[in-house]
Amino acid sequence: MGRIYALGETLYEKIYREGTFLKSIAGGSAVNTAISLGRMKLPVYLISEFGNDEEGNKLFDFFLENKVNTRYVYRHNDGKTSVSNAHLDANNEAQYQFFKDLPKKRFEIEMPNFKDDDILLLGSWFAINPELKNKVLRILKHAHNAHSLIIYDPNFRVAHINELKQIKPTILRNMKYADIVRGSNDDFLNIFGAKSAKETFSYMPDESTCLIYTTSNRGEFLHCKMFHNNYPIPEINPVSTIGAGDNFNAGLIYGLSHKGISKKDLPYMDKKDWKDLINYGILFASEVCMLEDNYISPDFAREIKLK
Repeated sequence: MGRIYALGETLYEKIYREGTFLKSIAGGSAVNTAISLGRMKLPVYLISEFGNDEEGNKLFDFFLENKVNTRYVYRHNDGKTSVSNAHLDANNEAQYQFFKDLPKKRFEIEMPNFKDDDILLLGSWFAINPELKNKVLRILKHAHNAHSLIIYDPNFRVAHINELKQIKPTILRNMKYADIVRGSNDDFLNIFGAKSAKETFSYMPDESTCLIYTTSNRGEFLHCKMFHNNYPIPEINPVSTIGAGDNFNAGLIYGLSHKGISKKDLPYMDKKDWKDLINYGILFASEVCMLEDNYISPDFAREIKLK
């Protein structure tokens, strides 16, 4: 079993429902994925940054409790841990406010010793931030040269649409390095104006990349060079949609690890292999939609491991 690296922002997240405060938890796309994988007892490393402050200490303890290795986390003294307010509306959809006080010196980490059976997940604003793009590129190149499997989730929100012209080349760069691109229909509509998996795949800078295109009501779509398919999703009444896509990623990575699939195996995967992987993604995402947390529950993790 290889190691799993999740690269992205770390947030101290405060959740509100229709104006009423519910709880404070660890947040951020990579964090949500890493916590779920840690609860699955997989060897997961967070690649991120947060402050040496009260919120940062709470996050650090939470990562330790959930078996997420923080060796590649930069803890800064001159700034503060970033905070997000997630406001759930009557439809359990979240709108976000972000509060950041970051230092000039950022993301000073050692380079992971990537190997050919490792997995690197990256995404969200952290992976395209102009201040960090060269450091992210260095990590991407090391993982690519080691033949690690790279998964990219753009998680691109409409709040950054005015910056798209500036950062689109970085999005395309990340896609070019990725073996699997996984994103929502909203992501690809915002980035490309694409309205389908087929149209989105036509924008992939490398046709050997496999695209997983997720929707909330039309199922999940796989589009690879050799074949494509659609997978239905169960009807549920979600409690919260925060972390749904992040936990699809967690389920996908769990499936890859559980089935022993590495980068070299991807070209030889058949439709059954892909169905199994995507069903794990759907299972994890559906579980999180029924919770007020951003990650799978310990009970769910135990049940999956027993199957």
